[in-house]
Amino acid sequence: MKKFNQWNEIKKMLNDNSPRIVAKEGYLYWVSVGVNVGTEEDGKGPVFTRPVLAYYADDNNKKEFLGIPFTTTPQRNEKYTEIAMVEDEITYALLKQIRVFSVKRINREIGRLKPEIFDNIIYKMTRIRPKRYYKTRKK
Repeated sequence: MKKFNQWNEIKKMLNDNSPRIVAKEGYLYWVSVGVNVGTEEDGKGPVFTRPVLAYYADDNNKKEFLGIPFTTTPQRNEKYTEIAMVEDEITYALLKQIRVFSVKRINREIGRLKPEIFDNIIYKMTRIRPKRYYKTRKK
């Protein structure tokens, strides 16, 4: 059973805290992702964390960043994942799970992703687009 009530208490605490870390593009952080709905990735441990890559961090807005969560569960669809080592574990970037995170959720920095892996993630993100269905207009 999901621990929504426990996560809600932690989320209140995170919201009241001042941000301690400014996210930098290409860096991995332990982020309190929380307890989520359906197939959205949940965090683990006492503060529901998971490694998250700062995919895009705007210098003009240091309060949030666009992040990609990572998992240690092997993934089959290479289009939506990229492999990287995080603290001596093989992890997979869940490209389809990209979302905005408040910097208040950052627990600590893990380190910078190797530039070639980050570049490959950027490339793969440009290739992932939802299929668009266009209706032909009757004249």
